[in-house]
Amino acid sequence: MEPRTIESTIFRISPTTYLQATAGSLMPRLWLFAGLPLLACLIAAIWEPRMLLIALILLFLIIPMAVFHIYFTRLLTEEARFAVTPKHVTVSPDGTITVTFHAADEENTPESSETIPAADITSWRITRKHIIAPVIGRKNPLIVPLEALPSDIDPHKMMQEICPLKGDYSWQDE
Repeated sequence: MEPRTIESTIFRISPTTYLQATAGSLMPRLWLFAGLPLLACLIAAIWEPRMLLIALILLFLIIPMAVFHIYFTRLLTEEARFAVTPKHVTVSPDGTITVTFHAADEENTPESSETIPAADITSWRITRKHIIAPVIGRKNPLIVPLEALPSDIDPHKMMQEICPLKGDYSWQDE
């Protein structure tokens, strides 16, 4: 098949999808670091009932603060605003990805476009609904819905051509 320019339709990522893609890697670590002390306190509460109070403090005060930290550092950034802005993606034959932003309304017009060289895509994975590709120099990944791509495009083949040997071929639920 001869390389061609692939252009998506205009799409918008929901904040929930953005949260799953960006904080999804942090949540297992959070549950590990929060769950182990919580479990230890619950086990210790068998012998010392006051440890149950410490477990409740962990559960209702400390863990929510960690979740809020993730929210403020990942979701209230300039990149997050551009991630949920309507846009379309163009993939050129050489693998360069151009993200063109579209105005959601007149007063909040974002920058016009961003170009991502194929070498800046560190890896990629395809879920049931999205292509998620971390990019060098960006805090958060590029997320493209599969339904925004043309129907004759195989997303696995397209991403393998852009950045070979970096992908995750597993299908994951969201």
